[in-house]
Amino acid sequence: MTLITDSDWVTRGWQVYEDKELNDADDAFVEDDDGIMQRIISGVNSSRSNICLADLYHQGVDAILRTVAVRFHSEWDSDSASKRYKKLTTGEHPPLPQLTEAQYSAFLRDAGRQQFWKEARVQADGVSGPTLTPLSDAMNAKNWHFHPIGFLAQMRECLTTDVALSEEAFEVELRTNWVIGLKLIEKRLKQLEPWSDPHKSLPAAPNQLVVPVREYATLGTISNRRHSTLWENFIYWFGVDPNTIATPVVATTYTTRSAAPAGHHIYLYMKGMRDAFRHVSTQHIVKGSLGFEAGAWVWQNRYPEKPLVPAENGFKMECINIACQHGLFFKRFLRTEPVGQNRMQLQLHEISHMVGTTCSDDQTISLPDGQRDPNRYNRTVAYGAEGARVLAEFQPERALANAENVSLFILSGKDEPN
Repeated sequence: MTLITDSDWVTRGWQVYEDKELNDADDAFVEDDDGIMQRIISGVNSSRSNICLADLYHQGVDAILRTVAVRFHSEWDSDSASKRYKKLTTGEHPPLPQLTEAQYSAFLRDAGRQQFWKEARVQADGVSGPTLTPLSDAMNAKNWHFHPIGFLAQMRECLTTDVALSEEAFEVELRTNWVIGLKLIEKRLKQLEPWSDPHKSLPAAPNQLVVPVREYATLGTISNRRHSTLWENFIYWFGVDPNTIATPVVATTYTTRSAAPAGHHIYLYMKGMRDAFRHVSTQHIVKGSLGFEAGAWVWQNRYPEKPLVPAENGFKMECINIACQHGLFFKRFLRTEPVGQNRMQLQLHEISHMVGTTCSDDQTISLPDGQRDPNRYNRTVAYGAEGARVLAEFQPERALANAENVSLFILSGKDEPN
């Protein structure tokens, strides 16, 4: 949007403040950050209830601070710098230390190297309006700033690779995917109930079981990706049937696996992932620009210092980092399209990494010596449907602990009758 006058800011829903409204002194310090935050929040708070700043900071203030502008003296201007930063010599602004005269002089010299207002002729070359008309008078060093948190929130949205998707629309899509993902996980959990106890007798395979062909191993190609029964999809994505005794190979040190029916391993995964999806909220999601290569990740076994709300029965969850555009190899998100599998599959993939769920890995494909490999999968990470399928064909014990295989197996439930 184009904002020209102060009235434009207000008309479009922004809160605008002069420095004297928020700061008692004409210097470079803010005396009471919480007091200023309370004043800004009160400006958009229509209810009469008091806002607890601790809870507010905990929940996040991006949505409010993204539309706040304050007119302060530019830090890039060196005029009156010795006066504006004088409190550094008196210790009046803790926790900043009190500087000696020599230290203060060194600080001013260092700051001066970064202050370009005069050298860049900003005052003389100021412009106004969409036509960039030169200002008739010198531009004042006092100008409009975003609140720092609001500025970062704006940059996160502007720098995402899918710039047409606002953070609000992103959250709506996340929540929609969570609902669908949880339903598919619960569907799988119900189907795998016969394998909940590894010591009980295992169910017999269906009479008319169509075993998926090991295409890449025998033909060097992959095409039969869609199946319509639990057993077929299980074999397709994990390389073994649910009754096969297997020990998933995990690379992380956070968990170990014992030999058990493959169906039992996946049943336990589904239980953990269901708990995670029941607790997940946007408090756990770090939104932002991750560039074109990475779309999301989880810091395994690392938890927020402050417990997230709600924390039912002490439930702990690692944070998830998800960007708006999940790599060049995914289709662009359009608001008018129905929710596809790409983003939901990525979220299922990340949830499966959590220590409390499957604690899955991103496994590397290792093909036998002499194996035909026209698509060059050997020594690559098993990402995507094709990579996950190749892993299942050659290394089922790794496919059973690979995040991509777990997430794609969950999604394949869409192709099975309810």
